[in-house]
Amino acid sequence: MISIAMIVWRVLGGVFAPALGVLGTIAKWLFASPARLLIALCLILAAWGVWEHCRASKAIAAAQSCAAARKSDLAAAMEATAKAETNYRSASHAASLSYQAGQADAGRRFAAYSAGHSLRPGAPPPAAQPTQNPDPDLPAIPPAETVVAGLDRVWISGADWRACDADYDIAHASYVLVHGLDGQEGAR
Repeated sequence: MISIAMIVWRVLGGVFAPALGVLGTIAKWLFASPARLLIALCLILAAWGVWEHCRASKAIAAAQSCAAARKSDLAAAMEATAKAETNYRSASHAASLSYQAGQADAGRRFAAYSAGHSLRPGAPPPAAQPTQNPDPDLPAIPPAETVVAGLDRVWISGADWRACDADYDIAHASYVLVHGLDGQEGAR
């Protein structure tokens, strides 16, 4: 009975017979002397060592190029961070100057608003107004430093005006700062 291995051997032997004949001759020559076998083994080990050396040098070159790319990426990131910090400091300084200028100009703006909106400093409300005061939180007669608007019973103290004005300056400076960081122009 013929096994599958014998069929494969006959097919491969027929196709590779010339190559197997050459390999058989080389094997006979190598195994004829221990010195020849040792030389062949040394040549095989040397070839394997050269192949490993080439692989290692390629791996080292890849690692060095990766390290150089990482170093350049890190330098670019540090440069971008420094630029963003410089922009932030510049925008923050501009917002601080805007706030300080707004605070320095608060008195002039208050006087201009008072004149433009018919505000009367320290004027008591009309005589009929105290009798029509449905809101007990609003006093019938405002304190001395109060500015009364032209509308019925709207009183704004100077301290309230300055607090609102300071809050506006802070909000405006923050708005300008945020829009400056986004790369947009702030409100002017």
